[in-house]
Amino acid sequence: MRGLALAAALALPLVAALELVGEARIALSPPDDAAWSAVAGEVRSLARGGALVVTSPRWAEPHLRQRLGDDVMPLAHLARGDVDRFERAVEVGLDGRSSDELAGYRVVDERRVGPFVVRRLDNPRPDPVRFDLVEALRPPHATVAGTDPEARCFWSVRSPVVSGGLGGHPTLPRQRFDCPGPVWMDVGVTVIADERFRPRRCIWAHPFGRGDKILRWDEVPLAGARRVVGHHGMYWVVERDRLGADVEIEVRVDGVSIGTTVHHDGDGWAPFTFDLPPRAEASPTGTIEIAIRTADAERRHLCLEATVR
Repeated sequence: MRGLALAAALALPLVAALELVGEARIALSPPDDAAWSAVAGEVRSLARGGALVVTSPRWAEPHLRQRLGDDVMPLAHLARGDVDRFERAVEVGLDGRSSDELAGYRVVDERRVGPFVVRRLDNPRPDPVRFDLVEALRPPHATVAGTDPEARCFWSVRSPVVSGGLGGHPTLPRQRFDCPGPVWMDVGVTVIADERFRPRRCIWAHPFGRGDKILRWDEVPLAGARRVVGHHGMYWVVERDRLGADVEIEVRVDGVSIGTTVHHDGDGWAPFTFDLPPRAEASPTGTIEIAIRTADAERRHLCLEATVR
């Protein structure tokens, strides 16, 4: 028994050394251009119809997107709010790796392409989006206003593109709602890095110093819909010290509150779900408002996404 125990103890360093050699081999021998082109061609064929494309490890993503472009790997997919909304996915795993993000998906096909394993997966319980409030953040659907003092934000397609730098606000696009006050009070679609430094596409909506900042969407199709599903977060560099004030996010449908969630520093990319009220005899469309407020607006870099499902 002592001999077996000694052999096992001696084997552990050997196994660790072999793993390090394997990692070094991968690092020193990355896929060449021909390998990337071959796997990109396979993915382009499998991803037709809007399937989500995921790479494992994540650093492989820009290499694949360089060859596939926005039509196969659009920003809305790369900086997705969640994977539940997709019916299908194509996963590209270097040396057979897999992504924990797709753990709930079912593999329906798997093939090797050079150093990659390409898997086609189905979502057994897809939660499709009926209306995306991020995509609809523009006239005629959307307006933005403040309550104390009353203020209106004006839609612009020629605002200067600005970025706050390290620890500051994310890049604000040319097309956005210009609000009273400093530029970081404006409202627009951007991308933040969450607690795992994954990109998240969302609506930048820094609260005002007083009152509510109200994001409003009119003529939202609600017939047959059941829920408002979304996420809220902040750029992780800002919230990781857990020193900022809480931010309340209230969702209203046709003037009636259906729920309030609170973002606490350190929450990361946090989900929320609110049930829609019964609309058996109501209009097939309605108004959704998201009211954002805080007791202290200092560095409250809130970003959120929401969908009707």
